[in-house]
Amino acid sequence: MYTEVFHLDEVAEDGKMKPYDDVANLVREFADYLREELPEGLPHERDIEHCVQLKQGAVPSSRPLFRHAHVGKEALQVFVDKLLRKKWIERSSSPWVSNNYAVPKRDPVTGELPTKIQWVRGGDPSKPVRWVIDYRYVNSATNIPRIPIPRINEDFDRLAGAHVFTLIDLASGYHQMKWLLTRANDICVFSKNRSDHLQHLRRVFEVLRSEQLYSRPSKWHFFAQPQIRFLGHIVSGEGVRVNPDKTAAIANWACPQSVKDLQSFLGFAGYYRHFVRSYAHLVLPLSELLKSTTEWKWGSEQEFAFNTIEKTLISAPILRLPDMNLPFQVTTDASKTCVGGVLSQQVDGFDHPVSFYSRKLSDTESKWAAHELELYAIKHCLGRWRSYLLGDRFVVHTDNSACRWFLYHPNVSPKMARWLAFFGQFNFELVHKMGTSNVVADALSRPPVCVTTVGSFVFKTRFVTRAAKILIEGAAAFLPSPMEVASIGHASLLVVVEDDLFVRDVNAAYVKDKDCVAILRGLQRREERVCEKYDLLDGILVVKSEDAVRVLRIPHVDSILLRLMHDFHDAADVAHPCVERTMVAMRQYFWWPGMREHIAQYISTCEACVRHKSGS
Repeated sequence: MYTEVFHLDEVAEDGKMKPYDDVANLVREFADYLREELPEGLPHERDIEHCVQLKQGAVPSSRPLFRHAHVGKEALQVFVDKLLRKKWIERSSSPWVSNNYAVPKRDPVTGELPTKIQWVRGGDPSKPVRWVIDYRYVNSATNIPRIPIPRINEDFDRLAGAHVFTLIDLASGYHQMKWLLTRANDICVFSKNRSDHLQHLRRVFEVLRSEQLYSRPSKWHFFAQPQIRFLGHIVSGEGVRVNPDKTAAIANWACPQSVKDLQSFLGFAGYYRHFVRSYAHLVLPLSELLKSTTEWKWGSEQEFAFNTIEKTLISAPILRLPDMNLPFQVTTDASKTCVGGVLSQQVDGFDHPVSFYSRKLSDTESKWAAHELELYAIKHCLGRWRSYLLGDRFVVHTDNSACRWFLYHPNVSPKMARWLAFFGQFNFELVHKMGTSNVVADALSRPPVCVTTVGSFVFKTRFVTRAAKILIEGAAAFLPSPMEVASIGHASLLVVVEDDLFVRDVNAAYVKDKDCVAILRGLQRREERVCEKYDLLDGILVVKSEDAVRVLRIPHVDSILLRLMHDFHDAADVAHPCVERTMVAMRQYFWWPGMREHIAQYISTCEACVRHKSGS
């Protein structure tokens, strides 16, 4: 059975051992505790036994039984007979009565996960289901031990540096321990390399054997390289990302029709909020509807917020697992409604996000001055990531220059004094980093040359010169010598995309395009051939052209390319132009290699264009 499951003991044609022979030997050695079905009888006595302690004066609860459909009754009878036969349960006359109900499981043959209605209509009691008992009333009368459960992000932090994973599933984990309900029956084994992984697996198998715990091989993710599905996420050597199965559920989520529907959506989306920058700001129009004093009114603002959250979660970036040997960076931001920031680390010259955080401001907090809000954002971010930052020096980036002055001001309010005392436990450097829009707008103090709307994009074309940027931010921060200012007088046009989410998606996608990675490295090394064609403005890669217009260099990532081509070809305000017109329109703002071929291929599959050409 185990040979069939793993296909590990085959021999190569030349007679030599295959790479997985040592793994096959390990599996065969512990085969007696790697089985699909548990043996009959109760588990053996262990050092730690569990007992249920009732609260003083607890009264037994006898709940009315649920009525099951015919297929449910048959499936339940089969399940109970099996447990009785294995002697895992016995008939009881207890005054405690709790209900049970069936939850369909994924079909092991087709891989499909039926709904409860589909399972009932199928009428087949042999289809796999998980029987669940409603113990809420029992739990309310029980003294529950207060055992702290590790935070999920702490579990993920332990996986940093691992490249080989195995996920082990305990067979019928709920029946392997007397009177004990396990919270989870998955064991994740992670290692930096294959040889270490074999040793780690052996130690795990030895413990399972000594405690007579059985593992189900068919549910293993064995030597899963480079990623595994764990705790609702995809974990790999690159980092952690949202499980695509979960984003599919988000994409198909119906528009909320009530407060209860909205609470369900926000509860699901909030679980992944650390993947989304400025989540509190995005969700603000929706969270306002949850107030008891607010009348339910679903309008365009709420619809936009709902769709934006869906799109953001579907395209959420990979969060890098923290490397405690590398310095951290904290970049904060504040508005009149929310504060937040991003924790990141630089690897190979690129800034990789580790975690995002945001928080909605109260009515009182929203009235504070701008510099107080910026410091408040720093305070919350440092508190959020305290376990990463304490004890090491790190950098905090803020776009409010008054913060640096305020940290050293001798006369402060009691509130600010408390904040300064909090900052005192950290060792950080506060760096003023001016935002892109402020640099461009303040440099020449003029309105945009042109404002253009295409689909969901708003473009603003402005004059920008390096000399003007130097005058604002200080020559010392940009030039080795102030004499260089005299040689700069050329003004160029910069196309600014007024869509922060899209710009952030582009920025995060550069690492997925090997050409963009090479360009960024060339700019970092100041290679002449690269600097002649490209420039980097506040983290965004732009292409220089002979007509002095700088456009965005788009990475070759399907989701980004499809969105661009959709908005420039399918949007209501562009009316399905031909390949040439679509190319001309897009080339004003973007460029990537093979752009014309991609546009032509996209338009050739456009249903509206095909119907128009056929005359149907």
